[in-house]
Amino acid sequence: MDQLVLKVDSILPQTQCEQCGHKGCLEYAKAIVSGEKINRCPPGGDAGIRKLASLLELEILPLDQSCGEHVPFETAVINPKLCIGCKLCVTACPTDAIIGSPK
Repeated sequence: MDQLVLKVDSILPQTQCEQCGHKGCLEYAKAIVSGEKINRCPPGGDAGIRKLASLLELEILPLDQSCGEHVPFETAVINPKLCIGCKLCVTACPTDAIIGSPK
């Protein structure tokens, strides 16, 4: 794989949220190397845009608000002693990061 694509991919947050319009961060990295704008990643926010601009020697652009707004990363804590197995947390998770099993 192209080394530049891998460098761009390493800057992206790896949330695989698809807010940029691509099926994951690697696909967006490939698109960026092919000319896509670097400002379509809400999880990466302004810091990610600055890093991409520096790497690719491009102008720093404001985040494309049509992709969403930057929200700082959060950590959810699920108390297994209180879990009733309803799976509401699984459906609520925007990045499909919760893996569970029915009680």
